[in-house]
Amino acid sequence: MEGDGEPPLVAAMEVEAETMPCAGASPPASSNSSFPTSDSIFSSRRLCLKNSIQTNFGDDYVFQIASW
Repeated sequence: MEGDGEPPLVAAMEVEAETMPCAGASPPASSNSSFPTSDSIFSSRRLCLKNSIQTNFGDDYVFQIASW
């Protein structure tokens, strides 16, 4: 209701990203340097997404669906 000082209920969707090596990810072969740089390490990682939908129906009830 409007005018009672309560904020309206809002449904929100969040996507959390975690950086972790996935199956099949391998470090790049480097023939020029024996020490990989931070750029080559970062580019060798694949971004794995963890999807979660969080819906807030009030202060006393939170419903969350997480898929892997």
